[in-house]
Amino acid sequence: MLTIDTHAHAWDKSCIYVANSRYRPDYFFTAEAYLQKLSTYGMHKGVLVQPSFLGTDNTYLLKALNTYPTHLRGVVVVDKKISKESLFSMHQSGVRGIRYNLINQPIPSFCDAEFQELFSYIQSLGWHVELHAKAIQWQEIIQKLGNTSVKIVIDHFGRPENGVPTCKGLQALLVADLDLHVKLSAPYRFGARAINPLIEVWEARVGKEKLLWGSDTPFTQHEEVWNFERSLSSLGKRFNDLSFLVQLDINAKRLFCF
Repeated sequence: MLTIDTHAHAWDKSCIYVANSRYRPDYFFTAEAYLQKLSTYGMHKGVLVQPSFLGTDNTYLLKALNTYPTHLRGVVVVDKKISKESLFSMHQSGVRGIRYNLINQPIPSFCDAEFQELFSYIQSLGWHVELHAKAIQWQEIIQKLGNTSVKIVIDHFGRPENGVPTCKGLQALLVADLDLHVKLSAPYRFGARAINPLIEVWEARVGKEKLLWGSDTPFTQHEEVWNFERSLSSLGKRFNDLSFLVQLDINAKRLFCF
């Protein structure tokens, strides 16, 4: 049985949506609701990922981490000029990574000095950089990451086109000289029908020790077609492989310092 979910979002009525957000939910999903959902499925720990529609205002996420320090960790969205003091304060609250949602966005010049300084500092804290992008974007992203040694966590299998492991974009990512972890999550976001081939491809690339499971709760923009149970069952035959599930939990504990 899995006990750790590495990908979920939470917010409440106090949160202010950024003006240019491509999605503005008309409901709230609180940290308390999330922890209750986890408990329903026998889970006790989860990772809150800052929603894109809240931008760099991580106030609610940090409040949740400070309220439930044994149950939650976080991944934030920050400006590249954020101070080291602010990052260290976040670290003390339980943050373990920063995220860039690059869907339909220009790719930042990650090789620039400011990004490199940011990456160097979070690497010293043991954090990672989480990237959410479509397959077609990976080649440019890899070029702009340069020779960084920071840990990179790939959201949602890398979102291969129609879930096909052999698509050009995913192939570029699979051969990239980067320290990769990958989240086995949200296959509904890229039209995947068969998940096991994707799991096998990523396991061959990064090893089972760098695979993570995430529910993607509350399935923003897909609430009517997906749910927590489907996130679990989407693991296919691996859902019944106890040693595989145990390894996923070990990986989550290591990366997020539970």
